[in-house]
Amino acid sequence: MIISKDTTELILPDGDFWWADELTHDPLGQTVEESVDGSVIIEPFEITGGRPMTFEPTGPNSGWLLLSTWKTLRGWSAIKSKTFTVTFANADAYSVIFARPAFDPKPVKGFSNRDTAEWWRGSVNFIILGQV
Repeated sequence: MIISKDTTELILPDGDFWWADELTHDPLGQTVEESVDGSVIIEPFEITGGRPMTFEPTGPNSGWLLLSTWKTLRGWSAIKSKTFTVTFANADAYSVIFARPAFDPKPVKGFSNRDTAEWWRGSVNFIILGQV
């Protein structure tokens, strides 16, 4: 999958990450209140935006990215209200912003020497604004 910002692209390795909340998002919400006479008032509504897009490693030996890549993601996530495009191998594409927290990387070997060539793993969190 490709995360792009303007003309810059960052590629997440195929098969290393999966869209963890793709099928668990509920497009409907509801409010439940009691009326004055004690009956229940249920008001369903459609959730039209803000769908989560969380990419998690597919297993313990996946989701590895170089520290330099995580630092790039950190820099991108610090750009207030900046939209990005996430494109999948099947050409599905979404306009997204970073959710908060944006990601949760940890060093693969349990500690870090702060070398940008070190491997870290974690999840990446977005909010979908729409399909491209």
